[in-house]
Amino acid sequence: MVLSNEYGHLFLTGDGNKCHEQHLGIVRIDAFVAKKWIDQIIEMENIAKGTNSLFCFLTAPDKQSIYWETLCDKEDNRNIKKIFDGLNSTIYHDPLQEIIDSNLAKEFDVYPKVDSHWCSIGAIVALQGILKKMGENFDLLSVINSCEDNSIGGDLGIKTTPRTLGVARDLKSSLWKSLLIYDNSVPDNGRIRLFENSNALVKEKILFVGDSFSYKLADIASQIFQSVFHFHGQFIDKECLRIIHPKYFIFEQTERFFIKEPKYSLDESFFQILEDKVKSNVEVKNFLNNCRVTPKNDISLNVDQLLIIDLSESYLQKLDLLEQKYSSKKLELFLQTVKKIY
Repeated sequence: MVLSNEYGHLFLTGDGNKCHEQHLGIVRIDAFVAKKWIDQIIEMENIAKGTNSLFCFLTAPDKQSIYWETLCDKEDNRNIKKIFDGLNSTIYHDPLQEIIDSNLAKEFDVYPKVDSHWCSIGAIVALQGILKKMGENFDLLSVINSCEDNSIGGDLGIKTTPRTLGVARDLKSSLWKSLLIYDNSVPDNGRIRLFENSNALVKEKILFVGDSFSYKLADIASQIFQSVFHFHGQFIDKECLRIIHPKYFIFEQTERFFIKEPKYSLDESFFQILEDKVKSNVEVKNFLNNCRVTPKNDISLNVDQLLIIDLSESYLQKLDLLEQKYSSKKLELFLQTVKKIY
């Protein structure tokens, strides 16, 4: 399930998306699938315009893309190029070359040796680049200085025998956890996290929709932006985007995932993911009740935060995934009033 180069970096192979075969050019993205992704990304841009949000699609490069020269002497056949060819260059950002060329990449492993995801250093380079493309030039140096080395098993290290440990240079967890005001704790797709930083440099809202690579992006953004919304999934429905109306909307997906067409429509509720999980007998109830973070200081939250939280809690309760709803009677009445005027 893993490959290794001479430097000890492990790489994903034998996975359902046939990651390594994609890069070798053995498995190519279907033109129909590419068109589906292009259409969805363009539609996301269009609905973002309706809320006056600045939108950009960010691809998280596979680890193979970052270290390809150490793995193979053939050309890297990146499937993501088929998506880029169908998009206006102003609405997407590929951070591959800037990550490879960054001084930080010379000092740190931007993708830890034992993991297929970027660490906070790699995410910082990608976030800096995409914000610059959106017309902003925020200094992320202070965030870099708040990172530390942590020992990890990684999603690849656990596949070796014996297991391999590695080091990830990541933002101190206490810094983002202290700003986390809500986490519905749904495993993977369907998860929602909200951050609020009253001392933030940028008094704006930013929304991330993406896969597992998007977690580091949201954690870092919580140090810079006042309000951070993070949705784990391949889409966000129009109603949720209307409620949040962020200044910045970043849609992130790992390049190996584009081999399969988008599963959901932007007209469907984001929470349809939860219903699908229940129907497929995914056991999440105990996990939710053990791991979730309920809102801090309910009534002091912003209206859009309250509405997103209420939507999430209502769906979890509807599917009988919670022991009880977090909200007090006072908050219930408040939400009813808000919804009438919103």
